[in-house]
Amino acid sequence: MNMPHRSLRKRKAAFGQSYPAALLCTLLAQQRDLQINLFCLLDLSLHYYGAEESELLRSLESFGLSEEQSERVYDYLRTAPAVYLKYYVGYLEMNALKKRAELQWSDNFSLLRFHRFVLEAGPSDFENLTKRLKQTAAKTG
Repeated sequence: MNMPHRSLRKRKAAFGQSYPAALLCTLLAQQRDLQINLFCLLDLSLHYYGAEESELLRSLESFGLSEEQSERVYDYLRTAPAVYLKYYVGYLEMNALKKRAELQWSDNFSLLRFHRFVLEAGPSDFENLTKRLKQTAAKTG
């Protein structure tokens, strides 16, 4: 079967999964991305634009959350402003760094090598991690 996307091929190879299992993992990851993105938008709607509770609950329910789940998410957003935003920005930065590593290391890229690179750098911001990545050679890790 022809793999439609390089990262899906890499995910399958990295975890020894069948194509359907790798595809499911990709879809679940994308679903989680969309969910957190939605929560960030709702956080901004509530705390910056002053959206009403009923508007946010209606939005959450339109995305398939039950009334009870929607109320729990709303309560969390209400009591912890900008929590999702800071974590989502970090997540996006880490994904961008991983994509840079994939491009730079090409066939020598592996998730293990990338994770080692990040962990061995120790406490770092993304700007310094990016600089450090540019300094690495495309060697097998």
